[in-house]
Amino acid sequence: MVSGCLLHSCVMAALLLCFLSPSAHALEAKRGCPKRIVSLNLASDEILVDLVEGGRIAGITYLSANAKLSNVSERISGLNATVRANLETIVELEPDVVVLAKFSHPDFVLQLRNAGIRLVLLEYFESIDGIKKNIRLIGEAVCEQDKAAALIKGMETELEAISRTLPEKAGRPRVLYFSPAGFTAGSSIVGDIIEYAGGINVVAEAGIIGNRKISLEFIIELDPDVIVMNSYSPERPDSAKRLIEETVLKHSTAVKSGRVYLIDDKYLIGASHYVVNGIRVLHSRFYPPQENNEEINDERH
Repeated sequence: MVSGCLLHSCVMAALLLCFLSPSAHALEAKRGCPKRIVSLNLASDEILVDLVEGGRIAGITYLSANAKLSNVSERISGLNATVRANLETIVELEPDVVVLAKFSHPDFVLQLRNAGIRLVLLEYFESIDGIKKNIRLIGEAVCEQDKAAALIKGMETELEAISRTLPEKAGRPRVLYFSPAGFTAGSSIVGDIIEYAGGINVVAEAGIIGNRKISLEFIIELDPDVIVMNSYSPERPDSAKRLIEETVLKHSTAVKSGRVYLIDDKYLIGASHYVVNGIRVLHSRFYPPQENNEEINDERH
């Protein structure tokens, strides 16, 4: 009899514990939904600002505060936008997850893993389709899949709207991207920006993949209708102007026709959903202003 009562009491206690304690699924969900998120890449900075509440962001990179580079510089008030790739600093932030890019230094990534920090490693930086994959990956990691899907849908809607305004390929300008450091962009995110904006990326047609250093003579040989240059060069602020005015570039069709555009880097290097801003900026330059009256933040040489 005593044994039966004891068994009954144990069963009731176990049932009560089940009601009072969170289920295994709930505990797993809690572990999988980070409350303190750290970003070590400008692309993930921009994505996270639109995916999660500010209270869940323990830190984003110092780059996010630079208005020339960041599309969210005016929206990060109250956030810790000072983070750099420093192990001690990151550990002090007590992150539940750290988001970083595949090109982060392997030793640093290993240090973070050895510190027991959960990592989300972004892998896709070569195309706009890759940006969508990164958004999905971050959305899953921070339990915001629906918001991630909405960001992607917003991108696709805007891209479709721009595509409907474009002429046939024969009527599109031949475009070359060139940085003051001497690099161009073939098949890449910059190349995608050019193509989605309605230009023909001449270096991609020449077989160049990714970012590659090219000569000024090669630019003259390709002779594009339009040259797009990034305007952010803090160490040599006049470098783009000097290239245009003092080198063989002055003999190119683009320079002679006044179609060299200096564009803020945030419109060219942004590997987030804000890439659409860059596409709109270039679209407004490739085609007559009367066809596109959007205000933009770039300079025309």
